[in-house]
Amino acid sequence: MTNTSLKGHQKKPKAQVKVPEARTMALQILLQIEKNEAYANIALDAAFQKWPASKQERAFCTELVYGTVRHQLTLDWIAGIFLNRGNTEDLTPAIRNILRMAFYQLHFIHYQPEAAVVDEAVKLALRFGHSGVSKLVNAVLRSYLRNPEKVVYPSVEAEPAKYLSIRYSHPSWLVERWLNRFGFETTARLCDFNNGPAPVCIRVNTLRCSREELIERLLAEQVVVAQSLLVPEGLTISGFNRIESLPSHRDGWFIVQDESSMIVGHAVAPKPGETIIDLCGAPGGKATHLAQLMHNEGQIISVDLHEQRTRLIQENASRLGVRIIATVAGDALNFRMPADGGAADAVLLDAPCTGTGVIRRRADSRWRRMPRDISELADLQYRLLEQAATLVEQGGRLVYSTCSLEPEENHLLIERFLKQHQEFRPADLSGLLSARLQSSAGADNLGRPEHQGLQGPGFFYLLPWVHNTDGFFICRMERVV
Repeated sequence: MTNTSLKGHQKKPKAQVKVPEARTMALQILLQIEKNEAYANIALDAAFQKWPASKQERAFCTELVYGTVRHQLTLDWIAGIFLNRGNTEDLTPAIRNILRMAFYQLHFIHYQPEAAVVDEAVKLALRFGHSGVSKLVNAVLRSYLRNPEKVVYPSVEAEPAKYLSIRYSHPSWLVERWLNRFGFETTARLCDFNNGPAPVCIRVNTLRCSREELIERLLAEQVVVAQSLLVPEGLTISGFNRIESLPSHRDGWFIVQDESSMIVGHAVAPKPGETIIDLCGAPGGKATHLAQLMHNEGQIISVDLHEQRTRLIQENASRLGVRIIATVAGDALNFRMPADGGAADAVLLDAPCTGTGVIRRRADSRWRRMPRDISELADLQYRLLEQAATLVEQGGRLVYSTCSLEPEENHLLIERFLKQHQEFRPADLSGLLSARLQSSAGADNLGRPEHQGLQGPGFFYLLPWVHNTDGFFICRMERVV
């Protein structure tokens, strides 16, 4: 492909430059994210489907995309220091993201030779821009290498929220919320945690194998395995190329699921033969876990708004050998039990939320949310919870969960619900937590002043900086009337 640039009122062909494929692919994905609002994980998966790259190339591309997206605000701050214009807003998206990628490699990961990082960034700028901007990229990066001490963040004493926002690359509105709630030290720990790599957690499918059998098979597949300290069926794995290419995955021996999500299944406490409703159920991780805990005996009705997403539930259930899930495509706000179905023994509402507990796992989510989303989602969550309550039989269980850390979506919502629905009461969850989880959530952690309200009757938060899991809120209530 030949590109042209305008120079001296004459068009000249742009020099053709070979660029290592991983950096080119990473840049193209970053442009999809910025210009088309693509999701980072989906864009990466789509690229890897078409790109015959090595395991190392894919790992490097993934590192560049996620790292650049996570640290975007910090990278723009650094670039602005060395740009005469003071910010990156006037740059084209391509040049802005080339600088971001280069500064990410130079400032954060360090294992790439500095000269190579600069050289490849200049080549990319020439390919996606013109000779003028390639010289600009070269000058900016070399200025940084000569004077890295010029990188200074806002004053932590004078502007603590701005300091944390720039230093840890989080939206200022979210940092301010967390500062008011948790204080400076805990907010800094949470933001730092969110910028770390998320481990790949999987759930052993005990309908097909034992944990020990899966570990043995994964080791034979050259996968690195570690056992969860929080849930018996949990493992973390690494050292593979694509998880879908593992024979153990194709054979349904496991499903990807975080430990915090598995704890939700245990909170439901399903028994063989029961009828369980899983509202907002796609892609089926929790529903298939419930089926596993029920030994594939009983009935699970999994509801999701979109038919395409209910197919994901069906596909996961089929691969895992789950036979007791029926899917319903429709609005959970309007769901009713079949006329002859009676009420449910338990209802799980894993509600749509802001996802502020899973920022580590969803690198681009921090840039997608706005303050108004919290109140708008809290309104939807409450209406969903009231609808879920109508489906629970007397003596049955109602479990509410989100992957948000925001009180309006969680314990404040539950307090309001229990005041208006005295037919429900909070259930005892003390027996749910493993010894490890109880220890890490003990007096030295949740008892600290900044953690007030994070554990109460019938509910608790899983805190990323305390439990080293995705952030989750889990509440169980019982219908007494």
